[in-house]
Amino acid sequence: MAALTGTHDFTHSIGVMVAADATLNDVLWEGPAFAAGLTVGSRITAIGDRAYTPDRLGRAIAAATGGMPIRLAIATGKRMRSVEIAYAGLRYPHLAAIDGARARIDEILTPLPS
Repeated sequence: MAALTGTHDFTHSIGVMVAADATLNDVLWEGPAFAAGLTVGSRITAIGDRAYTPDRLGRAIAAATGGMPIRLAIATGKRMRSVEIAYAGLRYPHLAAIDGARARIDEILTPLPS
């Protein structure tokens, strides 16, 4: 996606989409970034004590899988602040059966008769 739009997708890790200018253009409701108080329109200026780059954020996320928080410097308007994001590993959407409901996904994926 970054090659086409300049947006970097960290939705399944810390719960944000970051524009090419380091602005958050999406924050996943109840995701790790949301829990840390990040909002759309804020800008990441640094990761730890180093300037923001998408690759640096990706490496920080990979290094944080041991439970170490990710420390970001965030600019929101003229306000600067330091934020720690608690990160517990990748979060992928998944399907789960609902007790008592039809197994619709099985119906959808059943091959048609030839």
